[in-house]
Amino acid sequence: MSSGYEGRRNESYRAAWELAWERLPVRALPEVAKATGSEFDGRTFRVRLLDRSVSVDIEAREVQSDLPEHDRFLSIVILHYLAGDHQVKLSEEWALFRQLPGGENFHGAFQRRVVDELARSFSDDPGSLVQAGQRLYGRIEAFGSATVVLGFLPNLPVRATVWQGDDEVPGNATMLFPTSASRLLPTEDFAEVGAVALAALKRASNLS
Repeated sequence: MSSGYEGRRNESYRAAWELAWERLPVRALPEVAKATGSEFDGRTFRVRLLDRSVSVDIEAREVQSDLPEHDRFLSIVILHYLAGDHQVKLSEEWALFRQLPGGENFHGAFQRRVVDELARSFSDDPGSLVQAGQRLYGRIEAFGSATVVLGFLPNLPVRATVWQGDDEVPGNATMLFPTSASRLLPTEDFAEVGAVALAALKRASNLS
């Protein structure tokens, strides 16, 4: 039997799922496909997601992918992404999670769930982050001990950096998003984006 917490969580998920479908701009999907370099045949939208792909069946109301880290909450993120402002130009400026609109409210949980785990997983061996990023078709940058920019979704990159620690200073990490990303997704969705990106990096490095 589900606990009261799980019951409330499932109810919240179902409500968010239904609302995401109701707000999906089906008539605009051909333009979204063009703006994101994706495919839409009138029923199914296909878009790249990290090193895999995701498909959204409009008629069946199904979201499926071959990404091992895919879960039901990522499905809602995908629907929100399709409803985002795809006319916005990708920003060259990066923001911490807490710098996104309303992000301070979720910062503590994001720090513990994603950033601290990113540091624990990769700061002792920054080269493993580089290798994992390359396997996910990411771009390597010369910053910190290791930095990789992942193409999470078209026009939605994620920038992960680790600093190697020593005997006196523990390792550290950051995960950044383009400032323009808030036009594509609600801020709370970036908690799921960050968690999935981290899980994919760990998978690619054989750490998970």
